[in-house]
Amino acid sequence: MNKIKIITRLNQREMTAREYISYCKNLLRNIKAVFPEMYLSILDDNDVAYFFKNDLSDFGEENLYKIIMEDKEIVYYNPDKNNEDLTVDSKTWSPFSSLFFLKEKREADKYSVSDISIDISQGSNDINDKIAVAIIKFSDNFTKRLNNSILEKIIYCLEKTGDLKFAVAISDNFRSEVKIKGQNLWIGYLTYFAHKDISRLFKDFKGIEVTETELGTLISLSNKFYLSEETVRKALAIRDILAEKGLMNL
Repeated sequence: MNKIKIITRLNQREMTAREYISYCKNLLRNIKAVFPEMYLSILDDNDVAYFFKNDLSDFGEENLYKIIMEDKEIVYYNPDKNNEDLTVDSKTWSPFSSLFFLKEKREADKYSVSDISIDISQGSNDINDKIAVAIIKFSDNFTKRLNNSILEKIIYCLEKTGDLKFAVAISDNFRSEVKIKGQNLWIGYLTYFAHKDISRLFKDFKGIEVTETELGTLISLSNKFYLSEETVRKALAIRDILAEKGLMNL
């Protein structure tokens, strides 16, 4: 199956664990509003699903060790210099990471398939680490229901963080057709850049839809997500135009 995922690049922010939890909560609340019928969960250290309340009132520091994947090999920086363990006040050179799941059925079985998975890495205090990421994947069944409207709503949720630099809805097969050595970004079925002025580059480009958003530009190749010579041709042409402006690398 031509499985779609959303790959993003975010501005890196230095955060404490408490700030990271708040950051994730705000993003997930917005995404959950797109799918109000779904349940948000996370797996604990024993691979048991923990389901958050619908209003996410329990998505806070009381569930620190559920929300953040603690890495025992990492030294966490705390106000208490002698404490190297993860606390709500911790900072780290490595991004905090979490993997969340949205499911239409409240199933605690760790082997049950989630409809949507949301992988977030953000919050490093390493000044050389400029990029954070969020990757959103969809199950086979949910992929069949995907359309531009759903993907756009998710990308708008990511844009609300104020950190979204780039997002692309793409499949592995499509990415293999459009990637090129020396570039670390790709044009997909739906592509977002945090540049409002690039829409003018495509005013005479036929067969695509270009939308200026609050903070950037969204480019849509088609509402049908299958690999074709036409979609690849359009993606390559757009890539070359943006590469000339130095926009295909972060």
